[in-house]
Amino acid sequence: MAFGPVSNTHFDSDPRIGVWVMGIAVPLIIWFFVNDRRRSRALRKGVEERGWQWMGEAVPYYFPERDLVNDSRPLHISNAFSGSVRGIEFICCDCTLGEGKHKTHLTLLGARSETDPFAVKRFDLSLDSSRAEGWFGLTLAESNLLNGRIMSADEIFSIAESIA
Repeated sequence: MAFGPVSNTHFDSDPRIGVWVMGIAVPLIIWFFVNDRRRSRALRKGVEERGWQWMGEAVPYYFPERDLVNDSRPLHISNAFSGSVRGIEFICCDCTLGEGKHKTHLTLLGARSETDPFAVKRFDLSLDSSRAEGWFGLTLAESNLLNGRIMSADEIFSIAESIA
């Protein structure tokens, strides 16, 4: 069975363009992977040093993460841990909202309290807060092009330790 001549009109572009694209994409993917691993290790180490509890990909059933992020898309949890500061229970986790090309990454820090325990929010306009079921939630308000709304380990520990 013959299909006839094959036209290569779509492939007339310079093959070096593909090399350039791969030369940019591959290092960028490696950079994201290495930074994610480095951040995860820093989080685990910091949690262990402070005597908090590492939970991995699970949060307690009573934590209203979906209400605190105020989003109905599918939600995946990672790098979750909990602890207590000055008698206030808190839970922190990375959330991936949605799937495929339209997913969003953010860090959620939630504290169970009668009043808003995040004093840092008053001085930092890049933070967004929410409230649900006796919990206050804190996320980065603005998206960083490379990291989404993910907080660094140092930012998380600084905010968690300032809970009052």
